[in-house]
Amino acid sequence: SLIDKAKENSRLQQRLQRCFERITRTRDMTELLDAVPRVLQAEFGLVTAVMQFTDHTAQDVVPIGALVPDDNENAALVIRRLSGKACLLEAPLSDETAGLLDPESAAQAASCAVLPMVGRSGKPIGWIILVSGDPEHYRPDMDTILLEGLAGLIGASCIRLGLS
Repeated sequence: SLIDKAKENSRLQQRLQRCFERITRTRDMTELLDAVPRVLQAEFGLVTAVMQFTDHTAQDVVPIGALVPDDNENAALVIRRLSGKACLLEAPLSDETAGLLDPESAAQAASCAVLPMVGRSGKPIGWIILVSGDPEHYRPDMDTILLEGLAGLIGASCIRLGLS
C-alpha cells in the first residue's frame, strides 16, 4: 500500500512538473490563457480548466473573454468564499461556481477546485477553476498544498506578464 502510494505521488509530481515547465515558458497572457487550461486538462484528465480575471485595470494585458463583469453575482460570491482561503474544493459544484462555467462544462462537472490567483498587491486578481467529471477527484477533505503551489506559480506568471 505504501509503495503504491509512493508511485502515485511520483506520477503526480511528474505531471505537475510538466505543467510547471509549460506555464513558465509562456511569453504573454494570451499564451498563458491558452497553455494553462490545455496542459492541466491533458495532464489530469479534467473536463475543463478555466482562468478568469476580475482586475479590469488589466484590460490591455488580459483578453476581454477572460474578464468577469463587475456585476457578476456568481463571481462576487466566489470571491467572498475564497476570502482567507488557499482554495475551494467542491463536490458537487455550488451554484455560483457552476454559474462561472459554460453550460456544457457545468453539466459534466462532478467536483472542482477553485484556485485564487493573487497579484503583486497580495489581493486576488482572479481564479482558476479545475473541473472534473469524477466526484472523488476534488474532495473538501483533501490536502491542497500542491494546488496552492500551482495557483502561486500561475499568479506569479500573471505578474511576470504584466498584471499588477
